[in-house]
Amino acid sequence: MATMDIMDIIKEQKRKKFAFFLIGLLSVALCIGLVATYHKGKSTKVNKDSDYRHISYHGKSYKYNTSIISILLLGIDKTEKNPETENELGQSDAMGLLVFDRAKKQVKLISIPRDSITSIEKTDFDGESLGWEKDHINLAYAYGTDEKSGCMKAMRAVSKMMMDIPIARYGSMDLDSLKLLQDIVGTLQVKVPNDSLAKVNGMKKGDVVKITKENVETFVRTRDTDKDYSAQDRLARQQAYYEAFYAKIKAMLSDDFESTIAKLYGFVSRIVTNVSYQDIVTFGNMMLEYKYTSDQNYVLPGKNGKDGDYDAYYLDQSSLKDMIVKIYYE
Repeated sequence: MATMDIMDIIKEQKRKKFAFFLIGLLSVALCIGLVATYHKGKSTKVNKDSDYRHISYHGKSYKYNTSIISILLLGIDKTEKNPETENELGQSDAMGLLVFDRAKKQVKLISIPRDSITSIEKTDFDGESLGWEKDHINLAYAYGTDEKSGCMKAMRAVSKMMMDIPIARYGSMDLDSLKLLQDIVGTLQVKVPNDSLAKVNGMKKGDVVKITKENVETFVRTRDTDKDYSAQDRLARQQAYYEAFYAKIKAMLSDDFESTIAKLYGFVSRIVTNVSYQDIVTFGNMMLEYKYTSDQNYVLPGKNGKDGDYDAYYLDQSSLKDMIVKIYYE
């Protein structure tokens, strides 16, 4: 089938599906460890004399901070219970990088707008590569032949977009796992960051609301699909949820480490990821020491636009490089 045929089919799915949530997947990273297994794939050079390990930027030389581990988090817009999606791979309509700096003992969250326009590798229905083309980043996963290959394609696309920084791990979950995720912590008190849910359930900016498995989907997933760029408002809610989730897990680990690790592993064993039980134990110990605050939340810099009838997010390449150098280099 021609390239445009598969592109049209994949993009048409976007009209039928609700966008998933970033924070559910972001929370998965709380469950995974930081064994330093780095992605050693072919790197795209920043200039002709350097790869990601050593770069020259604005007349200065930088080296990659090898104490950093990045984990790609994917929220897939499908559910096995929905006959319209059960046989489809879906799209990664929520994407983010959780960054752990072991030297500084810090955690950073980089949110990736789902409509970011960048190079992704496209394939035909037999999985044969059709080359790299500009398109929405959330479609990279959809070109996989199965869930694991979808994660790998998304990892390569994100790495390529971000100056070939290494990505050590991935975690991918679909809609069926949302209530299981919330069950880990029970209830959360979350401060509402904007008025994007005011018309839905009266949640207004500044309110402190109680999130349970009954309303978590509304909080982290709902958006007004008739409003342009509504995914941006939802992103802020997802980050607010993540902060609360992180704090609750850290308190649980401090109170009862072993049972909390067991809960986390029980959840992780139900999703698509490349981590082990020992990874979770390692991360649990690190989490008790690491600092994470709202000023360590980042969003890829860019501006909203349109790609035909679809929302698009066009990256500011200069500001993006500034951000990558700040986080990943020394």
